[in-house]
Amino acid sequence: MSYVTEENIHAVYDKLSTATENFLQAATDELLVKTDLDRKKAGALADGTIENMIDGRSNAEKREAVARELFASDYNTLDKIQDVLRQRRLRLDLARIDVEKVRMLLRLSELEAHIDRQKQ
Repeated sequence: MSYVTEENIHAVYDKLSTATENFLQAATDELLVKTDLDRKKAGALADGTIENMIDGRSNAEKREAVARELFASDYNTLDKIQDVLRQRRLRLDLARIDVEKVRMLLRLSELEAHIDRQKQ
């Protein structure tokens, strides 16, 4: 028979809660960095900085390449935050799997108890 304790239940839900909070914080951090980077890029486009660095006809790919050069540090920060976000998404998904596993173990225990009662 499979047993799930109250302690097990609390532990998996605490883990899920922490993983959710960590993921949401990383998502917020990513949004802040993206917003700041977009603001900087818009300013550089508006003042001609990006266009002045492009030889010939400009296009979106060239502008993005120049922006990546101008704001390399910001893009590196964004890349790091996105790595953290992916790691935290994984932890969140694994915590959800643990919760589901406990739910299934509880259901299995209920079925086993039902079968035991039927045998009597």
